Amino acid sequence: MYKVFVDNIPIYFEKEMNFHSNLPNKYFPVLAPEKYNNLVKHINSLDKNNKIIVQSSKPYSTLKRFFSDFKYLEASGGLVYNPLENKYLFIKRNGFWDIPKGKIEKGEEKEHAAIREVREECGFNEILLKDLITETYHTYFAHGKHHLKRTFWYSMESSDIKHLTPQFEEGISELIWLKKEEWNMIRQNTFKSISVVLDIVQKSF
Repeated sequence: MYKVFVDNIPIYFEKEMNFHSNLPNKYFPVLAPEKYNNLVKHINSLDKNNKIIVQSSKPYSTLKRFFSDFKYLEASGGLVYNPLENKYLFIKRNGFWDIPKGKIEKGEEKEHAAIREVREECGFNEILLKDLITETYHTYFAHGKHHLKRTFWYSMESSDIKHLTPQFEEGISELIWLKKEEWNMIRQNTFKSISVVLDIVQKSF
């Protein structure tokens, strides 16, 4: 099963033998960019208790085809844990709480990109990459184009916290360390894809 956040609302791509979706047929098999705003209006009008599904025998292939007119890119980042204080690092980017991440460069391994981006955005010298937490997908509009972004999220660890500096040129205005019981502050002003990462960490890490 794959979950893609469209305007902060998830569309679930699930495995079933026969194709089925509760989205109108006009959006298939490929979501035309000019129909994107209508899709957003449609999913926002639906009952929030009913999940939006696209079922097929090959859900990942269906996902890629559905968004094939979108610019696809991959990013990587990490949730940094400080074992000395039992706290996790968050950044405020363009007014929203976030986890450090950035675009994977051509030919770059996603693990290397995660470490590089966290270092660049927060100013770490020493950081330890641990496990992959999860992957998320979300859409957004920028520079006149619709994008589909796949992000790899890793758990990281560091006690190197004395001279951290937010990367202001990337829209990062603040760094904050919080314990798990303080994460509601983040959830109140963040994206659904970030909440997915936090849910997994709270349950499994």
